[in-house]
Amino acid sequence: MVAAIVDFAKTAACARPGFDESFRHDQVCAGYLSDGRPVAVGDVRRPVECPQVAALFDDPGLLAAATDFLGYVPKRREARLYWSFAAPLPDDVRRAFGQTIDFHYDVPWFNAVDAYFYLTPSDRYSGAHVIYRQSARHKPARFKLASAFNDEKKLTSYYGSARQHVIEGPAGFGFMVDPFGFHKAFAPVKRDRLMLQLRYS
Repeated sequence: MVAAIVDFAKTAACARPGFDESFRHDQVCAGYLSDGRPVAVGDVRRPVECPQVAALFDDPGLLAAATDFLGYVPKRREARLYWSFAAPLPDDVRRAFGQTIDFHYDVPWFNAVDAYFYLTPSDRYSGAHVIYRQSARHKPARFKLASAFNDEKKLTSYYGSARQHVIEGPAGFGFMVDPFGFHKAFAPVKRDRLMLQLRYS
């Protein structure tokens, strides 16, 4: 399944988040397209057209896990398949073009849970996900009333360094997280990362 999804993502049309455009994975070189447009993230268009993604999207085990976490059968589901490109891009360019390299929590629908799958090996040098454990349910008022983005030093001061967890894993490794917890992704520097995200709400 991993190989099939990677093959699909390498040839499918992609777009930068928020842009109406099309390019392929192999058209990105060192974080740029041939016309000079920077690319930090490439969303694969219509990911559920990949049969293996569709199978995971409809997987009863994942749906059961999401139901158990949420306390009800989720009515909304969303699939996102996207590349994070290894490139020497400045952090401000990564931020401007859709890469969440700063700690934040998502403000999706009223309640949600995400299932993630690494389709390429992911570590701190290739786009690994980082979370603060228990930060989804435990936020002081000063965090809730401020921006969803927060400074790592402030988060570590409150939660403690032991609660910061880097989620590394091989291709095919999956995990589920509450998107209301503080999280970010390392900017890839060694290899491109391909990630599948399934959101249930």
